[in-house]
Amino acid sequence: MDRTGPEQGPRVEPRVDASEALASKLRTLIQLIELISSSLDTDEILRQIAAAAVRLTDARCVSLWVADEATRTVELRACSDAAIGAGHPRPRLTYGQGVAGWVTLHHEPIKADDLRKTPMLARDWYAAHGLLSLYALPILYQESVVGVLVLMAEQPFDGLLSLYALPILYQESVVGVLVLMAEQPFDLERDGYEILEALIAEAGAAIRNSRLLAESERRRRTAEALAELSRLSSETLDLGTVARRVVESVRTLLGAQESALYRLVPETGDLAALALMGEREQALGPGAVFPRGTGVVGLAARNRRPIATPNFANDARIQHDPSILERLEGAANRAVLALPLLVKDRVIGALAVCDHEGRIFMESEIRLAQAFADQAALVLESVQLFDDAARRRREVDVLAEVVGQINSSLDLAAILSRIVAGACELTGADGAQIALREPGTDGVRVIHRRGARTAADDALIGLLIQPGKGSGGLVLTTGQPFRTTNYAEDPRITRDYADRVEAVGVVAQIVIPIQDGELKGLLYVFNRTARAFTDRDEAALGRLANHAAVAIGNAHLLAETEGRRREAEVLAEVGRLVSQSLEPDEVGQRIVECVCRLLGSAMATLYGISLDTGDFVMLASAGAEIRNRTLPRGTAAVGLAVREGRPVSTPDALLDPRITLAPETRAALENFEHRAILALPLVAGERVFGALASLGRTGRVFTPHEIQLAQTFVDQAAIALDNARLHSETTRRKWEAEVLAGVGRLVTESLDADEVAGRIADSLRALLGGLSSVLVRVEPISGALIGRHMSADGSGVDIVFPAGIGAMGRAVRTRRPVATTNLLTDPRIALTPELREALQSRPHRSALALPMIVDDRVVGAIAVGDHEGRSYDSDEVRLAQAFVDQAAMALEKARLFEDSERRRREAEIFAELASQITASLDLDMILKWVREAARELCRADLGVIATRDTMTQTMLVRHWPGAPEPPVAPSSTVRRGPSPTATRRGSLGWPRRRRSRSVTLSCSRRGAPIRRDSRACST
Repeated sequence: MDRTGPEQGPRVEPRVDASEALASKLRTLIQLIELISSSLDTDEILRQIAAAAVRLTDARCVSLWVADEATRTVELRACSDAAIGAGHPRPRLTYGQGVAGWVTLHHEPIKADDLRKTPMLARDWYAAHGLLSLYALPILYQESVVGVLVLMAEQPFDGLLSLYALPILYQESVVGVLVLMAEQPFDLERDGYEILEALIAEAGAAIRNSRLLAESERRRRTAEALAELSRLSSETLDLGTVARRVVESVRTLLGAQESALYRLVPETGDLAALALMGEREQALGPGAVFPRGTGVVGLAARNRRPIATPNFANDARIQHDPSILERLEGAANRAVLALPLLVKDRVIGALAVCDHEGRIFMESEIRLAQAFADQAALVLESVQLFDDAARRRREVDVLAEVVGQINSSLDLAAILSRIVAGACELTGADGAQIALREPGTDGVRVIHRRGARTAADDALIGLLIQPGKGSGGLVLTTGQPFRTTNYAEDPRITRDYADRVEAVGVVAQIVIPIQDGELKGLLYVFNRTARAFTDRDEAALGRLANHAAVAIGNAHLLAETEGRRREAEVLAEVGRLVSQSLEPDEVGQRIVECVCRLLGSAMATLYGISLDTGDFVMLASAGAEIRNRTLPRGTAAVGLAVREGRPVSTPDALLDPRITLAPETRAALENFEHRAILALPLVAGERVFGALASLGRTGRVFTPHEIQLAQTFVDQAAIALDNARLHSETTRRKWEAEVLAGVGRLVTESLDADEVAGRIADSLRALLGGLSSVLVRVEPISGALIGRHMSADGSGVDIVFPAGIGAMGRAVRTRRPVATTNLLTDPRIALTPELREALQSRPHRSALALPMIVDDRVVGAIAVGDHEGRSYDSDEVRLAQAFVDQAAMALEKARLFEDSERRRREAEIFAELASQITASLDLDMILKWVREAARELCRADLGVIATRDTMTQTMLVRHWPGAPEPPVAPSSTVRRGPSPTATRRGSLGWPRRRRSRSVTLSCSRRGAPIRRDSRACST
């Protein structure tokens, strides 16, 4: 490939007369000059230049490439054959790349006589179109290459064999490249070469005119953009609107894809985004912050001069924040021009424009952008001053409203809600919270918030902040405000509350102490982006916190006054309890409710000490439900208080080494949030009979004043409870005497054993407050227990127990009362499989069974059932045994009376039957009397007499109510008539089922006995 212009060589045979050809070429050149002078359409002029080059030379195809010094690339802008030009594989080349790139870089033409022998990039493409000869020339303007003109030609069959490339010069600058291709090696005459040079000159002029027009348009746009900035300050003073218009204008001015405006944060040196336009707006998001000195904008602000880079990711001068770089990883526009915003030699921000990777921003563009940035800085400064003035006015309004509300209201919740709302208004923050000092602790608890969007935003409400933990813990420790732009990555902040903070979405945060001599709480204000809080924000929030301290102080004074009033009312209430109520349950319930109000506790429990076991049995509770109603003796905080005889307080009973906990109590406390306990013993005279416990949230410390107040309360409560106990015992003993007297009246009021047994069972159940009762007699031969189970609703069921089975079997065997809280689990009590299965389906598993003894003989037993877990104390057992002793006597007397009555009736029936037999000889009548006597003696429903026929040896029914029956076989039992079912009570209260039956009287030569229930009746 020859890289020099042609001087000598064989001439190209002219196809027409030389003079005519020259004239034609001159006309073509003149037409081209006229087009250039009359049109400003650069693309059309370049296409006409390429077409003219074909007519002026023997080239088959001419292409014109225009250079771009900014990006150091050369681009195919025109081609004489549009179809060939549209399919070019590399329409854009860098300097030094390919024919056009080489010509542009070296300012020299290229001539190729046979493209098949050259290492060109697009050699195959040229061959595919039959283009094998090429001539390329640079187009120069003011010592700069602005384009390349390429001429190409072909042979009729074999294609082009030569190439000639020349630089297009204009005022000693290469402005383009002209490439010619022909079927034979190029060897132009002097006239042809001069015409070609003229063509190149015109091309350079066209490109120059195009650039002048572009420069003129750029200057016009600059003037318009600067005028637009000037109008902005008079049209609007809204910072967001101004920032948006600035980025729109600079993007249009420089023809870039993206633009951004950043504000310098004076306290940190970071750059916070005011407005973003383009893909960065989506990638970075509103409020994006570049840490100090990072990014292209950070470098421009630090160096106080413009910074341009064709690829920010690969520029060694630029330091990157990892999080920002990660978000921009997929960005296509990597060429960046960043300019500092300077006002009176003070950096107030930065302006950036971004374009496709590789763009080189020219010096003229940088100067233009800096002029725009200077004007934008003045506009932004004026808007910022106005914004500051408006902000101060808004701060005064908010503070005035808060002060007015403090002076006019004592509602602390409403005042604090207005304060957190004002904090968001003053700083433009996304949310705010207030935490107040938790009584009895060194921490604060978050109680108010503003800015919740979802349920997760309430994650911090109720959180107890401890000193040294989290950002609030730092303020509790130092007493100084704290700020961070990234909560999650700040090494000064512990990770104790990180999960909850992340759930709320806190990124940037400022914490202000609320203090007035002493710290009363914390004011939290946060953003969900990295938008930092300024010194100005801190000062405004500090003033707001001062007013919050006044409101909290007033509220504390009011609360103290209300507390003393409430204390007096509660103590007076306890005094009224002594005289108004003597019911232990009512007194106990009112005591626990009063102590909750008095101490502001979440719950309270009242325990009595069991005289039998020493365990603590819960008598009353208020607040959350308590599952462990019984505490082993000496355990828990109440056990410690009773043992030491003084109040015991702990912020966490689970962690207090002084307190012994039963395993079940410890398990219940592990998931319980109220583990702060104040326990006080209940003392009457010298006797400790119980304890009172007040429970608060874990961590609460009961103050000495609260303990003293609680002790005063407990002293009065103990008197009320002891009076109620004495009254209850007196009432109980009176009632017991009445019940025992009632049992005595049973002996005289009724001698019916069934009625006496039923009334005894019901009376004992009512006496002990049970759910069911059972009364059984001892069967003399087998020792089985036979009786009836009665429920509180009056329903009953017959029962039969083998000897020694159940609680009553044990009571009969041991001749002593048997008490159990669960029949199924008590190892002392034997149960049959059927009885165990029946008990599993019933709730009455607690029982008290007592033997019934008459004359040192056990005649039966009685038992009372109740819900599982009930225990019977010694007083109840003693009372029940006294009741049963009298009941046994009543039942025995009823049984004796029943036996006496039965024998008297038998004697009367036999005497009456004897007189009837003596007075009559009518056999049928006598048999009828015998039948009726037998039925009455046996208490049967029917009576039948059958006689044997001596002839047929069959039994004939002689006497039956109704029609005679046919004969029956010998020795058979005749049963006829209806079978109704009836139930009669037997003596001693056990049931006796009376079934419908027939009595058969057999008659023979000798009388046969009739038996019923092992008793013989003679016929």
